Amino acid sequence: MQQRAETAALAACHSTLAKRGLVPKDARATFLAGTAELMDHLRKTIAATYVREENAVRVQDWRDRIMVDLRKKSLSSDTRRVYGDVLDRAETEMRDLLDATCSRAVETLSPVVDHVAFNMRRQCEYLNAAVSLDIERHADAQSAILESKDKEMQALQSEVTRVHGRLRALEATPDVGDATLCNELRQRCKDLEATQCSLHGQAQATETALRAAQRTILRLESELHTLSATFELTKTMYKKETTQLMAAIRQAPTTTTTTTTTSPTKYDPNSMRTLCFAAPESPTRPKSSSSPRRAMATSVRFGTDPPPRGVVTRPHVLFATQETTHRS
Repeated sequence: MQQRAETAALAACHSTLAKRGLVPKDARATFLAGTAELMDHLRKTIAATYVREENAVRVQDWRDRIMVDLRKKSLSSDTRRVYGDVLDRAETEMRDLLDATCSRAVETLSPVVDHVAFNMRRQCEYLNAAVSLDIERHADAQSAILESKDKEMQALQSEVTRVHGRLRALEATPDVGDATLCNELRQRCKDLEATQCSLHGQAQATETALRAAQRTILRLESELHTLSATFELTKTMYKKETTQLMAAIRQAPTTTTTTTTTSPTKYDPNSMRTLCFAAPESPTRPKSSSSPRRAMATSVRFGTDPPPRGVVTRPHVLFATQETTHRS
């Protein structure tokens, strides 16, 4: 009964595949025979795990070897008879044990074989349903494509028929009524081609200008980076020099000078001190009218060294005073 159900399921699966053209129809017998042969081979392999005749021969050989060993020994007939009974009982128990083992093995493996057969049958059914559904879906898609192609072909055929009729009508017209329209269309096509060529040239020129602008941008960015680095370096150096100068100014010794109300003063925000000029060498005093030539002549006359040229002499001296100055 079980084999008939398996054969029916396999036959249904093969018939579906053959109907859709996936497998040849004449391969049904080979397919069913191969599957049945596989199941029979599985059952025979399980049954061959225990061979009664082979086990009986092995047990008999074991008993004969034991009896030969006993005959070689000097034993009485009663003792040999007792040993023979023991061996017979052992042989019987061994055969019973092997038979029971075989029965348990068959009982244990039979559900496994049945489960394998059930799974194969169920897989065949699932495969049959899946393949049928897939083939039907594929056939529907192909049918829809064929219908759309048929409609498209009919539309193209009608268009070809209309164009042929129009061509024959133009050929039969004596005054060639559409010649002017055709010439206008040709001229328009030529104009469009010329416009296209012009636009293509403009596009190439624009692309060239774009590349030049990109190169200019890259160069300017590089210069900007260099100038930024130079500015940062100059700024750092200026800050360092300013800091050193301020430190030197703060570390310079301060002297208290008594000034008059007429002495000019100036507040230095960097050193936070008041600077005053010592009279009478004030910047407000008129400069001397002596010229370099007169100074040279004076030095030659009195035998002194002339002042070096290119050196600026400051006639006044700056004194750093406290915030509070003594006024007289």
